[in-house]
Amino acid sequence: MPIISLRLTDEEERLFREAAARRHLTLSAFVRQTVLLRIEGDPVSVPAADGSPGEVPAAPVIAPSPARAAKPAKSDKAKGKPSKKKKKKKA
Repeated sequence: MPIISLRLTDEEERLFREAAARRHLTLSAFVRQTVLLRIEGDPVSVPAADGSPGEVPAAPVIAPSPARAAKPAKSDKAKGKPSKKKKKKKA
């Protein structure tokens, strides 16, 4: 089964875990269910009766949390992690 990774602030993780606990779900089940409900309810994915794509509503703008907005993203090399790419040796 594929794994999806999310980068969250401590505050976002706390919010996710609390929301999952209120629903008696694991964090993974909560995120999966929430995303699937969002996709299924997305009017863009439902064509109009005449076959046209229908109206596409404007996507909501979600601002990053202040903590995340203040910190630039770091690459794996900046964190000191080795690169996952391996060079093939020629015989």
